[in-house]
Amino acid sequence: MSKARLESFSDAVFAIVCTLLVVSLQVPEVHADRTLLTSLFAMAPSFASYFLSFALVTLYWVAHHEVLAIVRNVNAKLIWINNFFLMWLALLPFPTELMGRYPQDETAVLFFGLITFLAAVAFIVMRLFLLFQPDLLDAQFESRYLRTSLRNSAIGITLYFVALLVSYLSERITMTMYGLIPFLFLVPVRIKRVATMDSAKA
Repeated sequence: MSKARLESFSDAVFAIVCTLLVVSLQVPEVHADRTLLTSLFAMAPSFASYFLSFALVTLYWVAHHEVLAIVRNVNAKLIWINNFFLMWLALLPFPTELMGRYPQDETAVLFFGLITFLAAVAFIVMRLFLLFQPDLLDAQFESRYLRTSLRNSAIGITLYFVALLVSYLSERITMTMYGLIPFLFLVPVRIKRVATMDSAKA
């Protein structure tokens, strides 16, 4: 399989997941005792879950693009590791809708964190695999930047794990941590781009 085909399939999955996140937002029914505006305000947890998941998916899409940009060749192992990551990502719309409907339910909050945690683990596995497969990488790429990305991803995974533990104490604190964790995914991308520019100047 070519690298282009792997990228095309992955991009299609990302696009479908984003679409399913929107589809999960249902138009509220207006009753005599509730106005449309009130019904929309009642959907605030669903909108919050949507924005959080959409941010995660798009940040993963950028990070995924950055990872494949340094790949020269693909093999069967990389393809299946990539599929393993996409499997967890494709499941995200379900816990997103679940947490949006039951934001105060410990199980819903915990399940959302579990799926996002497993997606993060799968993504770091792909980066680890590439770190030990230099023959698949572009010859001009320096592995130390991949190690930096792995370090920051490991911090994100640790915070997801802590958030899962905290969910037994407070759903609000856990959901706040969920909202802050995506910003960590911006760090590896920024470091890689700056490093690439520095290398070009050198």
